[in-house]
Amino acid sequence: EEDAVNSSAAAPAEKEEAVVAWVVRAATRDDLDALVATAALSGVSWTASQIEDELENAVARVLVASAPEEDDDLADDADVPRASSSSSSSSSSSFAGLAVAWSVAGETQILEVATAPSRRRRGVATALVRAALDLNPTGEAFLEVRASNDAALALYAALGFARVGARRAYYANPVEDAVLMRRAPPVVSARELTRLMAGLSPAEARKPPPTARGEEEARDPWTPHPQDLPRDRPAFVRRDSGAEGGGGGGFKFRSRISKR
Repeated sequence: EEDAVNSSAAAPAEKEEAVVAWVVRAATRDDLDALVATAALSGVSWTASQIEDELENAVARVLVASAPEEDDDLADDADVPRASSSSSSSSSSSFAGLAVAWSVAGETQILEVATAPSRRRRGVATALVRAALDLNPTGEAFLEVRASNDAALALYAALGFARVGARRAYYANPVEDAVLMRRAPPVVSARELTRLMAGLSPAEARKPPPTARGEEEARDPWTPHPQDLPRDRPAFVRRDSGAEGGGGGGFKFRSRISKR
């Protein structure tokens, strides 16, 4: 489908260091009017009935990005459609962009990514694509993009997509080829997999581990655990076959729990 991240060939891809902590969530039927307005503002020719079909499609997810509530400068942009007051999000939130993705048989197909003109170059598309990828974090993902949309091509490449083919005359108005891109299943670390299995979201599972050492430990390259300190007597003692009590050779574990 048409990609409306940014059609300017001279514009660079979105920069991670300049992004805002956009709030991405699944859209509902209460958001329909704002979704139609966001699509039209972004240059995407999706009708209300088409968007409604995606909202009702069991394999589809319509995602919207909103400005954080505490960021008044972002939330009060006049040209950005607002969510309905009956929506699951706050009525003060406004849509900075939308994405439509299908999740089928462990694969993700990203059909649409659209960003409001005033919110481009601020990480909206990155947040939306990552949320779409999290629908199947260990599966493949595919998308099409206009061959002339260098900004979107660079953005998707930065997110791990690679060119795998082309679709001739795929787009209309104007007629143009599409570049088919694929993202291979990412390598998931044992720590991230454990966190996913524990029920954490993909975004939470990707976070780096907290720093284990405090200021005192940071000055000392290694602080031994009490269990590792030298012992007054060994934890294991050898019992020879000829020793008093018999019982053959081997080791006997000496309990370190003090008796009361």
